[in-house]
Amino acid sequence: QPLQREAPGSLVPASGILESYVSSLHARGDSLWVGPYLNLTTDGGTTWEVLEHDSLRNSGNSMLSIDQVGDVVWAGLGYTCTSTGESLPAAGGFLFSEDAGGTFRYRFPQLDVPGDTLIEYGISTIRVFDAVTPENSPPYGIDYDAGTDLVWVAGGWSGLRRSSDRGNTWERVVLPPDSLSAIYPDSAYTFRLDPEPARGGSYNHRLLSVLVDETATIWVNRSEQNHSNY
Repeated sequence: QPLQREAPGSLVPASGILESYVSSLHARGDSLWVGPYLNLTTDGGTTWEVLEHDSLRNSGNSMLSIDQVGDVVWAGLGYTCTSTGESLPAAGGFLFSEDAGGTFRYRFPQLDVPGDTLIEYGISTIRVFDAVTPENSPPYGIDYDAGTDLVWVAGGWSGLRRSSDRGNTWERVVLPPDSLSAIYPDSAYTFRLDPEPARGGSYNHRLLSVLVDETATIWVNRSEQNHSNY
């Protein structure tokens, strides 16, 4: 598993994009961020910088997702895990900046405490899948909402998560199962918040992307695949 480190990292000059492929792109003003190694150009590609941080440069992590709003930058990290005998995408944590990328800090993956299998939703107590290992739960999508100071993550089998404290803790978000088009806090439910239909879960709980639009509506995209490599 990639190194987990809290010490800050910073951008340093680079000769260009430090990989032969691009995993993700995000533009904000003059800034263009490029994965997998968190490269930045602010002059149309004439010069480049790259983040110098153990969570990227001295680990198997790649940048899978990124968002910038004002001076706040969030990047989701993942890696390929082969310890189970097959190659699976895995959660590698997050990098977070409040000074437009001047410095970044690492945040741990959005995983659960073992046995944390219940969540309150309105009048209902819902059974949930506890994502306690990083496999199949990488942060495929990330979006920061400056209006609420919430960061939202589409985390594969870990579903939709959000954080209100800069990624120190993560909260599950309850979504409707495949059989329902909407859910309401004042109605009683018995479905499982689980990415595996064989356990009574739903494909709606396997997520690949998330977007907070200008009306504060949260959009997510689901997957019907067991897993996908990147």
